[in-house]
Formats: sequence, structure tokens, C-alpha cells
Amino acid sequence: MGTEIRLLREQRGMSGKDLAAAIELSQSQISRLEAGLRRVDTTLLPKLAEALSVSITHFFPKLAPQTPTALPARRESGSHTASKPIALDGAADPIDHVGKIIRRERRNRHITADSLARSVSKGTSWVRELEGGATELLSGEMLQRVAKALKIAPKLLYDAQRNQIRYLQQRIGAMEQAYANRTRGQLELGDSRPRSGVPMLGHVGDRLNLGPDGVPSADVLDYLYLPQGPDSDFALTHKGEEMISKASPSFDEGDFLVFSIEKEVRHRDYALVVTDLDAWLFRQVFFDPRGVVRLQPLNMDYAPQLCHRDEVKRLFCLTARVQKL
Repeated sequence: MGTEIRLLREQRGMSGKDLAAAIELSQSQISRLEAGLRRVDTTLLPKLAEALSVSITHFFPKLAPQTPTALPARRESGSHTASKPIALDGAADPIDHVGKIIRRERRNRHITADSLARSVSKGTSWVRELEGGATELLSGEMLQRVAKALKIAPKLLYDAQRNQIRYLQQRIGAMEQAYANRTRGQLELGDSRPRSGVPMLGHVGDRLNLGPDGVPSADVLDYLYLPQGPDSDFALTHKGEEMISKASPSFDEGDFLVFSIEKEVRHRDYALVVTDLDAWLFRQVFFDPRGVVRLQPLNMDYAPQLCHRDEVKRLFCLTARVQKL
């Protein structure tokens, strides 16, 4: 839709500033709108249509009935969990709009467009635009006048317009859902670019799915937004007493821990360790030259665990912690 808005604006000789003033947005928001970085909701859509001198239906071209439109699956950062494609409602031919019914009834009764225009105190061009679907929705009074001129039951036009509104609402709802799907996990900060959040995959100790490439995956529960961070990070909520210490550092229950898929774990680093017994442990890691790995809790009431390097399936280095207040 952003590209279509830009083309319509340029065809009408409008600058971004002109369009911004017409629909009461900032010029930077118009740029974001045309770049597809800002969604078009039900409040903004009528303003855009009026400013660009098109009907709302202009933004909803017919879709091929045999090919429902769906968004491609999106890989979530650090999780290999893809969003499900969302099929847009209304993949079949849209319902007949009011103008199409008026044209059909007018021709069935051999009434000219000029004659109908005079009957409702409008110009012939208005009737042509109405029948082509290029006008706004009609008021109840105008529907009554058109129905009387055509000698048809007003209910026919009322029902058609009600169906048209319902169809548009479904299409807008599908657009909003599609937009949410595309931008899932992104945070918009003013006029800056959207920032991806770190996916929250569960709690420390949860058994996540570990793919053949060694990347964990799970349903994304929420997102954690940090000032900086690579897309390969994922986060877990800390639980348990093993890493609670009287001295610093100490990891309390409820802290958010961010782990990197790519960063190498070095001697004395804190890491999420996946053992060959499918245990997911958060520990301080000590490497022995003989190939022994010591998984050290900070709570001295818990004993360290010793294992050979071959018994460790995967290590994810701790890169950030967000403490619970």
C-alpha cells in the first residue's frame, strides 16, 4: 500500500509535506508510510482516500480467486520459530458494491445516467463515479433518493452497502494482522528505524528444541528490548537458587538473561550449557586443559558438575542481564 500511496501522491503533484498536512501527520511519518514502515489503520485510511481523491476500495484490488494471498513465513530472531502465514480474507471476488448494483438496476429500467443524476440533484459525472465505485459510501438519505429514482426497495442498496462495509472491515483487519505478523518483535521509536526485540523463549532449565545447526527453538513468549544486541540473541527468565550468591555477581529469580548463539564461550564465562543428557543449565564455566568442563554454581550450597567436553552438546554465552526491580 505504501507504494500505491506514493504513486497516487506523485500523480496528483502533491509533495510529502502536502499529503502530511492533508491527513494531519508529520512529513517523516508520510515517508515511513510510503516505505511500508507504518501501518494504515481504519482511522487513517478514509483520510488518505479523501486526500488522494480516490475511494477506499481503490486500495483493495480484486484478488485472483484461485490464489489466496498469504505472507511468507518469517524466521524469528534466534529461534528458528517461524510465524504462520496469514491468509487474507476475501480471496474470492469481492461483493458487488452499491454503484455496481445501481448501474445494473438503472440499465434494466432503461434509465440514463443523466436522468438519474437529475433525479437525485447530482451531476452525471457523480453517477459515473458512483457506478464505478470511485465515490465514498452514501448517506442513508442519498440511498433513499437513489432507490426512489430507480423504483427499487431501499433495502437492496442498504444491504449492499452494509456488505461493502463489512468486506472493507475484513480486508482492513487482515491488513492489520498481516502488518503485525511482519513486524512481530519490532519496536518503533519515534522516527527511527524499527528495532528488533530479543525473543523470550522460556525459563532457565526449560528443555528447548535444539536443531541440527545447534540453534534453540521454542514458541516466542515475549520480546526483550535492549539498546543494542545482535539478531542471534535469545533470552530466558532466570529461576532457581543455584546462581544466587551473597557476593557479586548474583543472579536472582526473575532476572532476564540474554544469550548469544554466535559468541564463543571462554574460560570463566557465564553460559547456558546443554549436556548430552539434555539438561539445560546456567552456570559459570571453567575449562580444564585435559578436556574437563566444570559447571560451577555461585550458590555454595550446590555442588559443581564435572563433565568431559564431549558430553557438552552446546554452549551459549551470557551477553546481558536485565535485573528485575
